[in-house]
Amino acid sequence: MKEETRVGRTSGMMNKGCCFRLAAWLALSGLPGAGMAEILPAEEVLLPAPSACRSDRAAVAHLPLRLAVYAPEKDVPVVEALLNVLNAQGVLSGLSITCDKASADAVCSVEGTPSGTGEGYEARLERGGEGRGILHLKAAAPQGLFYAWQSMVQILSANRTGEGFSVPVFFPPG
Repeated sequence: MKEETRVGRTSGMMNKGCCFRLAAWLALSGLPGAGMAEILPAEEVLLPAPSACRSDRAAVAHLPLRLAVYAPEKDVPVVEALLNVLNAQGVLSGLSITCDKASADAVCSVEGTPSGTGEGYEARLERGGEGRGILHLKAAAPQGLFYAWQSMVQILSANRTGEGFSVPVFFPPG
């Protein structure tokens, strides 16, 4: 069963601009846990809260500071544009496209048919060999992929270490 996480307005009182400013402020300020020894699961970090998410605090995945991102050939222009925006924001830096899926730290794709506003996405963080993390971000529309990356900025910023990021694995329930 496929779960869709919607990011955007959680109530009529917050518009998208407000959410972006809040997310950027949290990420840039290092809140809610940068530099802390405690790892924070996705559902405790994300604003607005996802519609569904499960984390496993016992399984921590490690990601480098500079993420190599793989996208299927058809999605490279969209993903490249998103990475340029994220690199320009300065919260995550050194994001780059790779053609080698096996060595990628993140895999992004636009697939399926958008429903509603197209802002929904599915995200999961797997733990591979030796604790290496691999982010999987999937959306039916480019807007959803944009929101997936905005959520990843929050999660990664809250779990930043000196060498990279240490994040509890997370996945949609089901």
